[in-house]
Amino acid sequence: MSVPLMLACNTLQHALATWVFGFTAADSIARPALLPLLFLLTLRTLPLNDAIPHPVVHGLVNFNTVGVFFQYLDCACISRWSYSAGGPTSGRGGQRNLRSEPKQDNTRRTTASWGDVLARLRFGTSLVTTWRAAGTSWEVRGTPWFEQVPSRGRFLIETVLYLAFDLLILDALSLLKGGGVEENALNFAWDRVRLLSRLQQISGDEIILRLKALLGFWLGTYYSIRAMHRILAIVGVMTGTKDVHRWPAIFGPLSQTYTLRRFWGIFWHQTLRQKSGSPAYYITYSVLGLSKRTTIARYLHLLLTFITSAVIHLLAEEYPWGIDWDRSGTMRFFVTQAFGILLEDLVQTAFALGGSHEPRSRWWSKAVGWVWVALFTFWSSPSHFYPRLQVLDSSNGGVPPISVLRPLIDRLATHSAK
Repeated sequence: MSVPLMLACNTLQHALATWVFGFTAADSIARPALLPLLFLLTLRTLPLNDAIPHPVVHGLVNFNTVGVFFQYLDCACISRWSYSAGGPTSGRGGQRNLRSEPKQDNTRRTTASWGDVLARLRFGTSLVTTWRAAGTSWEVRGTPWFEQVPSRGRFLIETVLYLAFDLLILDALSLLKGGGVEENALNFAWDRVRLLSRLQQISGDEIILRLKALLGFWLGTYYSIRAMHRILAIVGVMTGTKDVHRWPAIFGPLSQTYTLRRFWGIFWHQTLRQKSGSPAYYITYSVLGLSKRTTIARYLHLLLTFITSAVIHLLAEEYPWGIDWDRSGTMRFFVTQAFGILLEDLVQTAFALGGSHEPRSRWWSKAVGWVWVALFTFWSSPSHFYPRLQVLDSSNGGVPPISVLRPLIDRLATHSAK
């Protein structure tokens, strides 16, 4: 694959979105007109990202490529952000703190000063790259916050130290060796995804393998996202493009994972929340015209949000890998999460109607919740990542961006052999 062509396509995608955000009015016909072009460009760019040899970096770049398209869908076409308004002008994507464009829209001027052009470029670039809108009036719900914003120097030192820790964890995970392609195709076959319907057939070895794969997937994903976020934070603060208060933690507290709703809405990163929630909100309340006060509308919005998130993951993870969507379990996984949350709500409502007034914060109720989330994750997660493990050669372990432990272990092995 050609690296220059890959870089050119990604740059063009970002440039188109930046131009639309900064230089077109909220009601410009160019916005919906460019949507199909941007979608085709996204599909063209994803296979080109194979030029990136490192699998973790490759995956994160794929998410960025797909994320820019969905950011455009929300900010340009649904919420309709514009430079003249200084924010979103439409609430059809669930945005709040709406702004109005001035009657005399400056984006329609034929001439502009260099200062105005640079300001528009900064606005467009910030909108393309700011997925949680942290530290702004439009901060995505569930985004962690600073109890006290640290100084620039302290933030950089702490972030570098945490980044070193994250990379060390990824390095350690890469030392764990798995099977070759043929072995993985057998161990992670689709019939191994099913659990409840074949409990009597499952061996102890398969349970252990499932648990190892589960921990490897979630820990690898967690620390990869944390490391990338810290790298971007260091670059953003050092270059002055974004202040420290715009870089809160990417994940929430692990202690909040005692329900699926809290797992996805508080603990897990919220970078895709607005991207997936905006189209779902638009379909539920604008296209279908459902009332916001109805239960069916609330859960339909939840379901459509997870479906949109599944589409994002399908495009970013499985389309570039060449995995046929009929062999994919990603949609099943995300839809299952929505129904799991519905089940949680039904159980909690039943306890409330039954006269149980025990506070949810009691330690035993949280303990039951943590067990529930762990078991649900153990049951549902393989449908999401087993299809990718089937085509992966993990016999030599992973490939961390920077390895410290592997050379050290190799040197120790060499000395012990002598």
